[in-house]
Amino acid sequence: MMLLRRQPVSDPCFAKTSAAIYKARGICGNWAKRNQVNYLELMVLRLLRQTEICTQKEIRRTYALPKQTVNNAVRALSRSGYLVVSRAKKDKRQRILQLTEAGVSYADEKLDLLSQVEEAVRNRMGTEEFAVLSQLIRNYIKILEIEMSNPEHFGEY
Repeated sequence: MMLLRRQPVSDPCFAKTSAAIYKARGICGNWAKRNQVNYLELMVLRLLRQTEICTQKEIRRTYALPKQTVNNAVRALSRSGYLVVSRAKKDKRQRILQLTEAGVSYADEKLDLLSQVEEAVRNRMGTEEFAVLSQLIRNYIKILEIEMSNPEHFGEY
C-alpha cells in the first residue's frame, strides 16, 4: 500500500480563518433548522425586510449565491405564501420580490429571534470588538473577491 504524503493546502492561518467562516455558517444553518426555517430563505427574508422590494439578482449579488439556489429559496417562500414575484416593468427578465402580509409576520417572527442571538453575541464580544471584526470580514471579502476573479489564479483545463 502506497502512503500519500500530506501536502499543505494553504497558509495555516488562512485555512483556520476559512474554516471558522464555514463553521459560523454551519452554526447559523443549524440554528435556522432548529427554528424551522431554511437558512437561505431566512437570508432572503432578512434582505426583503431591509429593502421591502428587491430582485433575485440583488439577492444573488448580496450573498454571492448561484442563480438556482436563490430561485429555489424564492420559489419555496412563494409557495408558502410569504412573498409574491412579479416582473419588472422596464426589464421583463427581472423578477421583483415583495413580502405578503403573512410573509412580513413570518419574517418578523424569525428575524426577531435571530436579532436576539446577534445582540447577545455583540454584547458578549463588546461593541468595539464586534465592529472591528465586522470591518475585517468586509475587507477580507472585498479582497477575496478581487483575487478569486483574477485570471492569474485560474488553473488550466
